[in-house]
Amino acid sequence: MRFHSILCAALLVSFGCASPQHRAVERINTRCPIMPDLDIDGATFVEWNGIRVGFCCAECIERWDRMNDEMKRAAIERAAQSAQGL
Repeated sequence: MRFHSILCAALLVSFGCASPQHRAVERINTRCPIMPDLDIDGATFVEWNGIRVGFCCAECIERWDRMNDEMKRAAIERAAQSAQGL
């Protein structure tokens, strides 16, 4: 029993806590990169180049998937500028 407890504790430390609710996932944006006038919905996102990119709706992910990396970077920048009121 003690070995099992030690193994579980070691795994939790190794993975920074196994439960997803304990992991803080940082989103890169607050505005949709496809429709930068709209806020992200908080539930629709993709992982891209190690970051979480949020969207206003699932249809925007379909458009995102058709973009190359350069277009995606530009879209995120436009969304950031829109969030800052630029």
